[in-house]
Amino acid sequence: ILHIRKWSKKLYDFFQELNIHTNKTSVNFLLINFDKIKKNSKKIFYALAKKGILLRQMDVYSIKNSLRVTIGNNKENLRLISELKKILNS
Repeated sequence: ILHIRKWSKKLYDFFQELNIHTNKTSVNFLLINFDKIKKNSKKIFYALAKKGILLRQMDVYSIKNSLRVTIGNNKENLRLISELKKILNS
C-alpha cells in the first residue's frame, strides 16, 4: 500500500508537470489524457510498446485519447517516466 501511495503521487506530479491530465488515485493505476498537450494516445501507446512498456488503451471504454498506467515496481516506473519524456520531446 505504501508503494502504491508513494508512486501514485510521484506519477501524478510527473504528469502534471508535463500538462497531461490525470486523476488523483488511491488504487494501483492512473488514467492519463493527452488532449491538453494535443498528442495522440495511440501513437504514444505504440511508441511505449516498442520499448516494452505496455499501457492499456481506453478507447474500448469510450474514454478517448487516454491510456491507463498501472503502477509497477520502482524500476518500471522510472523507465516509464524516462521513455515518456523522450517520446514527448521528439
